[in-house]
Amino acid sequence: MICNYFVSKDTKSCKQHPIAGYYEIQVPETVMNFKCKNCGLAPIKNPGEHISKAVDSLQHSVMFDRKLMQVLSNQSNHRTQKVANLLINHIDNKKVMSDFKELWLPGEQLSMILDQTECDKWVEKSRLENVILWALSLFMSRKQSSLPINAISDASASPLGRKLTEEDPVSNNALGVRLEKPEFVSGLEKILQLCSAQLGSDVFNNNQNLIPVYYDWFYFVKSGNVWERCKEMGRGNENNGIKIGIGMDWETKAVVSLVMHGEEHPNDTKSFRNHLMIVNRSGIVHITDKGPFDTNTMVEMIKNHQHFIIALKQNIKYDLVYQIHKGVREYTLRTPSEPKVKILEESMISLTTNPLLRDLKLIKFQYNSPKTGKFESMELISSLPMSAEEIVEMSAWRWRSTETEFRTLQHEFGLEKLFLKLPEKTWPILLIVLSCKMLLELTFRCIHMLHGGKVMETVKFKRGFGKFLNGIFDGEEPWSNIEPCDSPLCPYHRKRGQRLR
Repeated sequence: MICNYFVSKDTKSCKQHPIAGYYEIQVPETVMNFKCKNCGLAPIKNPGEHISKAVDSLQHSVMFDRKLMQVLSNQSNHRTQKVANLLINHIDNKKVMSDFKELWLPGEQLSMILDQTECDKWVEKSRLENVILWALSLFMSRKQSSLPINAISDASASPLGRKLTEEDPVSNNALGVRLEKPEFVSGLEKILQLCSAQLGSDVFNNNQNLIPVYYDWFYFVKSGNVWERCKEMGRGNENNGIKIGIGMDWETKAVVSLVMHGEEHPNDTKSFRNHLMIVNRSGIVHITDKGPFDTNTMVEMIKNHQHFIIALKQNIKYDLVYQIHKGVREYTLRTPSEPKVKILEESMISLTTNPLLRDLKLIKFQYNSPKTGKFESMELISSLPMSAEEIVEMSAWRWRSTETEFRTLQHEFGLEKLFLKLPEKTWPILLIVLSCKMLLELTFRCIHMLHGGKVMETVKFKRGFGKFLNGIFDGEEPWSNIEPCDSPLCPYHRKRGQRLR
């Protein structure tokens, strides 16, 4: 039996047959390679191309179209204001449903996406728009701790799913086949960009203001047995899942960069530089954990008039240039958990590993962990010309923007474990979930924008909003189904459904 694996030059060991030994072969116009002795030699049609570049069939990333994002972001606020006014002034008119659809998937942009991708060609029920609306109706109706494909197909048969799409239910087989189509996946990638732009992210605009982007990584895992593909990927438990990297603009909760990795599982530095880092906009502040930065990446950011905040790694050597401040400064962070922070030291340092890198700010501080109640120590380095307090606070929002959002995606939108036989379907499922989450953010921002109240959390809003839409269809007073937010300015604050003006 031929497994056709190339053997690593370092280990000289086949992944499937580690003790079988190897053959040395010389292929014309290529470097020396090895083949597993147990597998034998298989003919290679195009050896040069096959050997020179490793192929990760599960790798996908979204390359955001900057010009498109600028146009859509500029249109977003005007359209949201228009729909908000329609909701307040014409709430009894069933035309409000078509207004919501236009808010979610504007006809002009949707037609452009369909023309570019041809993803709906020869398709009847499971069109791109319908799949998004069915998924929206699913996430509005109930919590998802795990996400099988048939959950979305079941939502197509629900009262809300039928009302949103005016289509007959779709079978889970038909939907599963649809997720495999590359044209459909391309359409979903463009829908993701559309949803991000509609949230009004400033990441892709040309202005020079600072805007923090927070990055993190997590794994998709299969419910039940591990995907066979993941078993073949390599060693270690982390290869039992598929790695996802996300960049978020926390100000708008828009996804602004996205990548998925399969068998290659590159380190975070490679993943960040090749797929996640936003390079064509000055003023970006890249904020991550310790993983993805090397000094060359830092130099590149500074050349692009960008900045970074990163936790100091233990192996990074530096020289002290001068000390700005030493002595405890204590204050409370303006984040939801309101931890106490003690600034211990603020200095300018020079990293010895790269002479091209300019002096950076080092901040040593302690914070009161909400989990343990104890003070924990941390060190940050940054290129920002800001105070220690400002840098610590900007960095602190990373935990909120990534960890909290990931928990929401995993436990409320069903990405904790996936009921999928084929790992290739994780990418379209991820695109659908992220798009729906951003559409729900857009919706409750629209509903709450006129009264100036504080925006509610997605998890508190989405179930009530499903009842709200059903109320429109059933001729009820839909506002009674919207949970009041906690702002004293909110017209639904004192009593559900009671407007104060």
